[in-house]
Amino acid sequence: MNISAKKDSVKTTYLNIGLLTNIYQLKGIGINAVSSVVQNDMTGFQISGLASITGRHASGFQLGGIANVAGGNANGIMLSGLMNVAG
Repeated sequence: MNISAKKDSVKTTYLNIGLLTNIYQLKGIGINAVSSVVQNDMTGFQISGLASITGRHASGFQLGGIANVAGGNANGIMLSGLMNVAG
C-alpha cells in the first residue's frame, strides 16, 4: 500500500506498507516485512525486517533487522542487528 503524490514530478511517497518495496523518494513512514529500498532521499521513518536501503541521504530513523545503508549522509538514528553504513 502506498500513498503518493500522483502529480509530483519527484514521485514522493508519504506512506508505504508492504513486503518488498522499491520507491523513488520517501517523506514519511515506510514499513516493510523484508526490505525497503528508497532510490533517492528518505526523510522520516524507514523500518524493515532485513534491510533498509536509501540511495542518497537519510534523515530520521532507519531500522533494519540485519543492515541499514545510506548512500549519502545520514542524520538521525540508524539501528540494525549487524551493520549500519552511511556515505
